[in-house]
Amino acid sequence: MFFLIRSAFWLCLVILLIPGDPESGSAAPRVTLGQAFSAAGATIYDLSGFCGRNPEACETGGMALAMIGEKAWQGAEFLITAIADNIDRVENDVPAAGTGTLTEADLLTPWQAPGTTRSGVVLTASR
Repeated sequence: MFFLIRSAFWLCLVILLIPGDPESGSAAPRVTLGQAFSAAGATIYDLSGFCGRNPEACETGGMALAMIGEKAWQGAEFLITAIADNIDRVENDVPAAGTGTLTEADLLTPWQAPGTTRSGVVLTASR
């Protein structure tokens, strides 16, 4: 929730810096920095009393945030496990220095020159 409040504050601050529409002939209302901080402080003060005025909504919001946090934690654990498993698999597939880079599957396929078939006939592209 703090992220949303902080994002809303910065979005409002950016909107305040946008000039008015010159074609309409009316100037944008002027708000000083002190007025903006005063309004932000009043908003934070009002939000701090929200749970006192609406305890059911606050409790439901708290449960929702707890559920979202638990799901985020589970997702992070899954991601960390998947990355660790992938790193282990990649490290185990790396050949030792000086042994080459071909895998066993690569060594099973017989080599043939480009453009030839197994019978040795050279294939050419027709024009």
